[in-house]
Amino acid sequence: MQNIPSSPRFLSGLLLTCTLLLTACGGGGTPAPDKQGGGKDTGPSPSAAEAQMLQAVNTARATARKCQGKDFAAAPALAWNGLLGKAARAHAQDMAARNYFDHVSPDGGTMTTRAEAAGYTDWKKLGENIAAGFNDSQIPEAMNAWLESKTGHCEALMNPGFREVGFGYAPATGGQFNAYWVQDFGTR
Repeated sequence: MQNIPSSPRFLSGLLLTCTLLLTACGGGGTPAPDKQGGGKDTGPSPSAAEAQMLQAVNTARATARKCQGKDFAAAPALAWNGLLGKAARAHAQDMAARNYFDHVSPDGGTMTTRAEAAGYTDWKKLGENIAAGFNDSQIPEAMNAWLESKTGHCEALMNPGFREVGFGYAPATGGQFNAYWVQDFGTR
């Protein structure tokens, strides 16, 4: 899990894409693109698996829990952001293609550089969870692994400071793992 604090040089502007939202009280929503940004590219819509992951994340956030010994109240639901999704997909696909598992790519790419390259700029807060070995039919198992993790994944999932999220899923063949997931969290 990586968590980057606010940076003053990234505080100008707002482009917010809200498509699929599951409210903390258990209600649901349908994808609805945000009209902010004047029609600029806002990244891809969630795939079916990514929409299921969004529902799983928001269901987890709707319940108070203990993460790494810290108490977390229920947190607001996250909105899908296609630019974070674009960054997360690129990282998942890169890990699958190059057979590695890390927040930093072999050429030095980081969550920050990937998010900004995808167009998610002027952010106040970023975070990332990665998982490997869970295919797209094992979303509950991947979520449980993050929630039970001892290395900050649960804290990122429950962080009330995050408002948006994008996911990436990439199946892999011939490598160490059969699939990769990336969750990129952000606030602008």
